[in-house]
Amino acid sequence: MQLSEFENEPTKKRHPSYDGSMLYTTAPEWSTGEVLLAAAYRRLVLGVGESSIDLRNISLAAGKMPAEVGGPQTWDRLLTAKGGIASPLRHGQYSPTASRQLMPLVPTIARIAGVLGKTPRSRWNPSNLLLQAIGAGRGKADGEELLRQLGAALQVSASDDVFARFVEDSLRRGLDDVEPVPASTAPFEHVELDDSDLRALRSTAKPRRMCPAERFCRDQPIVLCVRGQQREQFGERLAWWTNDNRPNVTTLVARGGRGEVPLHV
Repeated sequence: MQLSEFENEPTKKRHPSYDGSMLYTTAPEWSTGEVLLAAAYRRLVLGVGESSIDLRNISLAAGKMPAEVGGPQTWDRLLTAKGGIASPLRHGQYSPTASRQLMPLVPTIARIAGVLGKTPRSRWNPSNLLLQAIGAGRGKADGEELLRQLGAALQVSASDDVFARFVEDSLRRGLDDVEPVPASTAPFEHVELDDSDLRALRSTAKPRRMCPAERFCRDQPIVLCVRGQQREQFGERLAWWTNDNRPNVTTLVARGGRGEVPLHV
């Protein structure tokens, strides 16, 4: 490869020595906390792919909602108006033709929102980051068990607040004929980590010098312990920790339990 080729397209070619390496080179990607959480829903709860999500369904969803759950007018406000579950507009997204997004409050929202890129071919799968972080932090057996715990926590259950249950149940009914259709069995129940997810696993962890993946996995059981709070607070926490932009979770939860800091921050 000529130097000029590398300068023009640095990620187009790579040396075979990098195949299977934790230093595997790839094009740089970016994401948001909302997209990471929605991707986790799709990978662990829904069993649908990133390329199957059509953002145009956001504008069509309200018209599909039956009268017994509020009808189109109510859901138009919920899905598109300020104060509902529409995501805040990002910088440069104020054009009338810009794709809207929804906050991933519950799993079914991830069937129509929570992706980057209007066209499927321009998307990557952020849930790969989640699996590789857990594989690097816990290894195969413990990592798969942590993924099963996480998938179960992401599901909507009777312990969720009333609004979350209402949104999930209503959207399931309204989007019954919208593709993609969720898997009949939640994938987290039989999730497996493959060799590519374990590339960065260290043979011996050092408790006082943990890598970010090891800290992430150590923190997750404590994050799951606050699952009983309102769902949006739990989702915020999960996205926050997945982005590895957090203080020591043990200290934060302990301080919250003592009333020193509010647990919803």
